[in-house]
Amino acid sequence: MRFTLLILSFLFSAPFAYAGEAQDQIIGIVYKFANFLAGIFLGVAVIMFLYSGFRYWQASGDPKKVGDAHQGLIWACVGLAVGLLAFSAQGIISSFL
Repeated sequence: MRFTLLILSFLFSAPFAYAGEAQDQIIGIVYKFANFLAGIFLGVAVIMFLYSGFRYWQASGDPKKVGDAHQGLIWACVGLAVGLLAFSAQGIISSFL
């Protein structure tokens, strides 16, 4: 029985002998993907800020148009927050691993 457990433990642990290198590659891929998404979110947030400012300028005091521009500004802030969280997710993930 002990011999069987020894053989089984060896068979199941051997594939994971080089898991550290694979784990580093996976973490690298996750970091690159997070940077890519953060760049997209931040870029869209900046465009939304500019577009909302243009909509405020074009509203000319119309309450509905001002409200729409205000909603765009709120969503631009949400996009900015998500983009910043994506950048900080790298540090959070690596601190747990």
